[in-house]
Amino acid sequence: MRRVGLLPLLCAALLLPASCASRPAVDGARALERVKRQVAFGPRVSGTPANAAAREWIVSECTRDGARIERQAFPDSTLGHPVTLVNVIAHFGPTTGRRIAVCAHYDTRPW
Repeated sequence: MRRVGLLPLLCAALLLPASCASRPAVDGARALERVKRQVAFGPRVSGTPANAAAREWIVSECTRDGARIERQAFPDSTLGHPVTLVNVIAHFGPTTGRRIAVCAHYDTRPW
């Protein structure tokens, strides 16, 4: 059985509207398709092509939904060798005022 982990949070982040003022209806079928798409990349261990592909897909989905994207790269050696990890920060809506943060991992742990 494959662990889905925090994918539901990722789906919520991808479904955020371009404006926090509007409240569109939740499309469960669309959310499920996005979960299936992420899982289809296979294991997304940091530093692998599947991880990079999943990250760029998330960036393209968020950009399509009106986000301003910020990438935050940093070195890590948790896996026993140096690897660059990348946080994707998608900014939706106004640049000032009330904010909502949704955080999730898009990577897969190798253990």
